[in-house]
Formats: sequence, structure tokens, C-alpha cells
Amino acid sequence: MMKAAGSLPEVIFIGEFPFPYGSAASNNLRGHCRALRTAGFSVGLLPRSGDPEGDAETEGSYGGMPYWQIRRSPPGPRYLRVMRSYLSLDDNKIDWLRRRRLAGVKAVIVYPALIGVSAFLLRLRRLCRQNRVPILSYIVEWHESRHIRTPYRWLTIGDNAFQVRSLNRLLDGTICISTYLRSYYARKGQRAICIPPLLDLSEPKWEAGPGCEKSDGGKRLRLLFCGAPDRDRHDLMLRAVLKMRQSGHDISIEYLGSARDQVAKLFGKGDDLLDSLGDGVHFHGRVLEEQVARVMRSASFGVLLREEARWSKS
Repeated sequence: MMKAAGSLPEVIFIGEFPFPYGSAASNNLRGHCRALRTAGFSVGLLPRSGDPEGDAETEGSYGGMPYWQIRRSPPGPRYLRVMRSYLSLDDNKIDWLRRRRLAGVKAVIVYPALIGVSAFLLRLRRLCRQNRVPILSYIVEWHESRHIRTPYRWLTIGDNAFQVRSLNRLLDGTICISTYLRSYYARKGQRAICIPPLLDLSEPKWEAGPGCEKSDGGKRLRLLFCGAPDRDRHDLMLRAVLKMRQSGHDISIEYLGSARDQVAKLFGKGDDLLDSLGDGVHFHGRVLEEQVARVMRSASFGVLLREEARWSKS
């Protein structure tokens, strides 16, 4: 479909996520963008800004999808920085869209951040209403208050709760990552759909290349935990591995993205459990992007164990 000169893509993703790489959000959104392109829509993104000292606007492209990084305003004094962050006054992406009058845009999809998201949504909703463009929120989690450890955490907790409970219901619809979230918004009378994370396995990122060894087959059973460890039951996972090893099974657990001391401090009694596992536990730490697939491919299974709660079901 030909676009008029000066027009923006038909679908715009906007939020505080890196693109095209850098986080789980990046992987997920690349898949969603590819699905929309396959359905016949043009897609563009306004992700997290790059270098705060760089150009006011930089443009890139990934797989035929343009993205623009709009630099935030300088933070200024501390008291102004906090106020401007929570009021979303230093985020210039909305002003960038306003100058272009959302020309050619058929839908705006917001990937909410954690700080200043309520004010950002209200400002963006007003702009979309003025230009008669539907606005949707892409909801991937419901933060538990105890897991929010940012400075001014009570401001963040209130901001996030207002966004999840109230503001999302004022938008034209929600795209939910889980059936739990979809059911919540549907009960509130909101248009909601559940779409799980999407990956395009034809991307070079997921292809097996040199050094991408596969798991040990019939040898050692290798479990892998990926990501930040704060919200997961590592005490149960590690004790289960220890019990299996003591019973004579050749099994180990590996950690990708977290370090030994991060996991040890979760127990409050040092790392005696980790010591007792010997070579049954291994920490890769944070690795380069191109090494992630190699480590994941070498494991037998991924393992994740969490308490049953609203945040984990979301």
C-alpha cells in the first residue's frame, strides 16, 4: 500500500522500550510488528530515546519498519527532574506526533513504562481523540507493590495502580499478554484481547550458528533460569536439584542474566545451599546479545517457579 508523502505508518508502537534489540520487550514487539506487517499494515515505532546528549531525533529501520528515537528534554535540577518525570513533561514523543498530526496513522499502541505512565497516557489519549485515532494499551504485567524498588516508590506505585485500574479502561482497547489480564478488563467492560508473546523464528537471531551447541541429549539434564531472580522461588528450585543429585541423578541448574551473589542474598543466610550444589549450579551472568541463543540452546529445559499471585498470573 502506498503512503502519502509525509504520512506516518498505519500502526505506531510507542513507549519506553529499546528497539530493535535490548530486552524481552524488544523480542516480543518485533514479533507483533512482523505479524501486523504480514496482515498488510505498515508499522513504525517510537521507542526509548538513545544517547541523551545525541541528536534530538534519530531514525532507523528494522525489517522495513521505521523507528524514531526522540531525545528527552534535559532533566534540570533534582526537584524539577522528579516532577517532570512523573508528569511526563520531559518526554517529547507526543510533541513529535502532534507536529505530524498523526497523518496516516490508523492506530496507536502504547507499551506502558513504570514512571510517568499515567500522565503520558492522558496526554497521548487527548492527542488521539483530537485526531480521531484509536489508542490501545499493550499490557504485559501487573506490578506487585513490594517488587517496585525505584526512588520515590510510593509515587511509582500510585502511578502504576492508577494506570492499570483506571486509565487503561478509558482507552479504545487493551492487548493483554495473559488470559488473567484479559478477563480482568473484560469484566470491567473494556474491549480486551489476549495475544501471547510472538517470535519470528526466521530471524537470524534465533538461527543455530557456530558455537550454538545443543543440549547433552542422554547425558546431564541441564536446567536453565533466565532473567532477574528477585521474584522467583530459587530456594525450591535449588533444593530440588540438590535432592535429585543426592539421589544419584546427573542434573544441574544454570543461571543466565543473574550473578551468584544476587541469588545468594535472596536466602538471607549466605550461599551455603549454592556451595552444597558444587558443580551442579553455574552462573553465566549477563552475556552479549549474540551469546544468549547459544546458552539457551545448550540447555535441556527452561525452569521458572513462582508463587501463585496476581502479579505472576498477569
